[in-house]
Amino acid sequence: MLNRVSGFLLRLTILILLAAIPCHAQGTVEDYRRATNFLGANAARLQRPGDVAPRWISGTSRFWYRLAAFGTKQFILVDPEQKTKGPAFDHEKLAAALNRAARRAYEANNLPFDAFDFSADGKSITFDADQIRWSCNFQEYGCRRETTPDIYEVRSPSGRWAAFVRSYNLYLRDTSTGQEIQLTRDGEKNWDYATPVPSLAAMVRQGTEVPRETPGVQWAPDSSKLVTYRLDSRNAGRFNSLQFVPPDQMRPKPYSYVYPLPGEALPTAQLIVFDPLTGKRVDVQGQPLNVYYSGGAGRMTWYKDNKRFFYLWVERGYKAGGIHEVDAETGQNHALMTERAEPHVDTYNADFEVVGEGAEVLWASDRDGWLHIYLYNGKTGQVVNQVTKGNWAVNNIIHVDEKARQIYFSANGREAGEDPYLAHLYRIRFDGSGLELLTPESANHNAFVSPDGKYFVDNISRIDLPTKSLLRRLSDGGTVLPLEEADVSGLVKLGWKFPEPFKGKTADGATDIYGLIWRPTNFDATKKYPVIEYTYTGPHSHFVPKAFGGALGTQQSMAELGFIVVMMDGRGTTG
Repeated sequence: MLNRVSGFLLRLTILILLAAIPCHAQGTVEDYRRATNFLGANAARLQRPGDVAPRWISGTSRFWYRLAAFGTKQFILVDPEQKTKGPAFDHEKLAAALNRAARRAYEANNLPFDAFDFSADGKSITFDADQIRWSCNFQEYGCRRETTPDIYEVRSPSGRWAAFVRSYNLYLRDTSTGQEIQLTRDGEKNWDYATPVPSLAAMVRQGTEVPRETPGVQWAPDSSKLVTYRLDSRNAGRFNSLQFVPPDQMRPKPYSYVYPLPGEALPTAQLIVFDPLTGKRVDVQGQPLNVYYSGGAGRMTWYKDNKRFFYLWVERGYKAGGIHEVDAETGQNHALMTERAEPHVDTYNADFEVVGEGAEVLWASDRDGWLHIYLYNGKTGQVVNQVTKGNWAVNNIIHVDEKARQIYFSANGREAGEDPYLAHLYRIRFDGSGLELLTPESANHNAFVSPDGKYFVDNISRIDLPTKSLLRRLSDGGTVLPLEEADVSGLVKLGWKFPEPFKGKTADGATDIYGLIWRPTNFDATKKYPVIEYTYTGPHSHFVPKAFGGALGTQQSMAELGFIVVMMDGRGTTG
């Protein structure tokens, strides 16, 4: 009892002494009220973003997009050939039809879905709402329930086959008859088929160390074959975590999950090809693929002939990377091209495109000190020529016109007199000639090219320039239609100001470094403020936002609590 009293008196004395120390008032109730205005959902109700993320329809240049503005949303349909833009459907009629069918009270300006699919004839849409799949037509505006696809199955393009995993083995189901075909029989825990390495998040979400996952299966375009893998994580390094307050029990719940540290064993994936009609199995030759993160063996891309596929290969330690091609009939595996470099090959940022059904490879490499595109001969594996060059960096390959032998790509640092991190869209020929700038405005350009290669959506902004989106021709960058323009007047009324971009010299006195400063809306230049450096730096990417969409984030909310928030990219980051 005396010990308890003594402990209480000691804590009380400390509190009294702390109270006597003069402190700058921070984190007051009023500060928190202001800060909540700039959190995601609250800020969304105060603005109209200008960004457009097009959803292209059936490989054409037509597309729809979701417009979320001032706490509401609607869906817009664009036809570039007709130069028209309007509602994708009658939102009032669709809401009424859905309310009748679902016996709910959905609002026309806030429908319960964010994405949908048009039917082949464009006269109806399907979507998921509240875990139910719906189909709604535009003739009489009626809605009906559809069979919800099992997210733990992968359907073949023909729709006949559904691949799924049961008890660590891979199965097929004939969707026309319901007959099941067991393709493998020797699967076991941590050495199973078609199952990605589960993340801790998936384990906690499902409350088990063996959560259900979407199978790692990729079908040939004609559904004649599938490629999958057997994943061996038996010896991989692991972490153990405790869920201290699980929803279904009082005691903490332990989870063990794959998370190798440097030098530890990695999970590996042995590629396998199956014929769904005969069940024939073909093991792909060569060493199994290393799996570096939670997930599976990566993307396998089938050629149009349905007989071969290719994938990105990365050597552990990132000393080498390249593109491998597999004959699905025999399992033979060979490299179309390989790059080896010191200190490493940057396969994280090295975009690539395989063209001419494997005859050539466009591969991005920073071998000359800047990330640039190189053309490889897919038969010999040798470099044909360097496509782009100069003291600027390629971001990614956006579109390839094989017939015209032209590459459309995003790059930054080429245009004089602007922040070198701002991205632009360019065009160049395979041989490196004819470089053209298609987005001349001094801003960051986030471009989406239509599947038919005729148009692109251009989201134009800077951190201090609200977004404007345009539909442009890919041939010359000319404007076809204005799409959206941001309205941030609701934020400005609260006293909000753009983050301040700055440029300074690093410790070497020569290198420019770029960053941003956020201040509270009640900023007082006569006072001193503590500074929070907001960082998640790394060699694989830069993190200071350049597009207007990153102007708020959590940085403004933190600033409202009485801080100056600063972000800067250090030396050694990409871009």
